[in-house]
Amino acid sequence: MRFDELYELCVSYFGPPCQSGAGFAVFSMPWPDDPLLSIQDHQGQARPHQVRQVIAAIERMKNTGPAH
Repeated sequence: MRFDELYELCVSYFGPPCQSGAGFAVFSMPWPDDPLLSIQDHQGQARPHQVRQVIAAIERMKNTGPAH
């Protein structure tokens, strides 16, 4: 998956990143036990394990709802 696609997906579900820079973004999660989600650009692509983390966070949000 392209990094910019994953970035836009994260923004749509989690809002704007709390930190970002050249090739990375950190999103605040709505759960106190797992507060941050980081994604990194690797030659234009998202890192596979971070794609899996984003999918898991979206599933968790769908199942439990946001806690913000």
